[in-house]
Amino acid sequence: VVLGRQSPHRKAVEELVSIRPGTTLYAQLPSLAGLIARADLAIGAVGATTWERACLGLPSISIPLASNQIPVSQVLAHNGFIRLITFHPETFSSRLLYELRLFREDKYLQNASLLCKTLASGEGAKLFSGYLLHSKF
Repeated sequence: VVLGRQSPHRKAVEELVSIRPGTTLYAQLPSLAGLIARADLAIGAVGATTWERACLGLPSISIPLASNQIPVSQVLAHNGFIRLITFHPETFSSRLLYELRLFREDKYLQNASLLCKTLASGEGAKLFSGYLLHSKF
């Protein structure tokens, strides 16, 4: 479990992690790259880490947490880059279990990983600097 500094439910998550075997809480990591590289699946918000996960081929079950995340999450889900769950308290748990069952199939997980890698190359800084070098302002 990875939490940001501003997580409003930090104490509750800490308590749950403390009683759940095999669960580790990571907070304020300088980089997620190592953790992402070791993971098979991510469950997280549709934010900047969406692109990091895609670049490293980490399939995601994604939950938009802000209204500005909804349009991009819908496009990503429609094109198969993420599995999307919107948060509704009465259906969230059952929907998450359904999505997790899909990822238990090795072939599904492998295909999702390969598809993710086509979304982001990880060459953004190189491409942008090339653009700047060849642009006329």
